[in-house]
Amino acid sequence: YLDISDSVFLHPEEGKGESDEMKQSFMDFVDRVLALQGDSPLKKFSLKCPNGVDSDRVDGWMRNVLERGVSDLDLTIILDMDEEDNYQLSPKCFECSTLVNLRLVCAIDIRWVAGRIF
Repeated sequence: YLDISDSVFLHPEEGKGESDEMKQSFMDFVDRVLALQGDSPLKKFSLKCPNGVDSDRVDGWMRNVLERGVSDLDLTIILDMDEEDNYQLSPKCFECSTLVNLRLVCAIDIRWVAGRIF
């Protein structure tokens, strides 16, 4: 199981999460954690980053956990962009044969799959 949240990382002090430097540091941290685990199996992955992240980085993180056979995926993601921009979940999430539970919270766009999944 791997549960990553930016709340502890970015908010030990009020206002700290507003810093672009801190957001970058958080994304680097997630990159390192996933890289250090290599291709070891992963049953559950929870990612909570409601304070703004880069969509390309999130795509890489999703590829990583899906390739490792995740069965339980819990995402709370807000991109570091305009309010109208939502994270577009990769089609790979719906093609992954190991994924059983998918929980999506706020700002994740899945309209493109409407009518194609149950």
